[in-house]
Amino acid sequence: MRILLAALAALTLGACALSPQTINVTPVLTVANEHFGRNQTVSVMVTDNRKDAVIGSRGGIYNQSSVIQSANDVAAAVRSEAERGLAAQGYTVTGTEANNLVRMSIEEMSYTVPEGAVATSADIVVALKVVAQRGDTQYETTYRSTVNRRFPVAPTATQNEAWINEVLGETLQRFFNDAKMRAFLAAP
Repeated sequence: MRILLAALAALTLGACALSPQTINVTPVLTVANEHFGRNQTVSVMVTDNRKDAVIGSRGGIYNQSSVIQSANDVAAAVRSEAERGLAAQGYTVTGTEANNLVRMSIEEMSYTVPEGAVATSADIVVALKVVAQRGDTQYETTYRSTVNRRFPVAPTATQNEAWINEVLGETLQRFFNDAKMRAFLAAP
């Protein structure tokens, strides 16, 4: 009986103290090879406007130290995938002067768990503000995704990485699926 109680106590305490996690942010898009861009040039700029590089906390009794952070440059990862998607849509992506300029800013990328010693769910939120510019004309919008993940045991870094990348990819996908944005960028 004492062994069973000791094992339960160890499991309970172990669930309360969570280690920090470092993940690779790599959003993935599904963009059909549609050439409505008609080889127009486009330049992409991405900035990370989050107040903190930490994505969130895993919770637990050491909430301040059980953080999730990125091992790579989040803005560079988003830019790379956005450029790949635009090229698949028939645009010529360039780092210099272009007919179209797409400025993306990462306004939010968060991972939030409920207060308490043991987390059983997390809200993952991503918000991307996009300003597309062609000459003096602009089209501006914000794409936001919120997903709640429930779990019986604390997720591994691999699980959290997959979930965060999934939500970031879904948010970026909204940019590529936005009919008004497509029409704005593709206009001659």
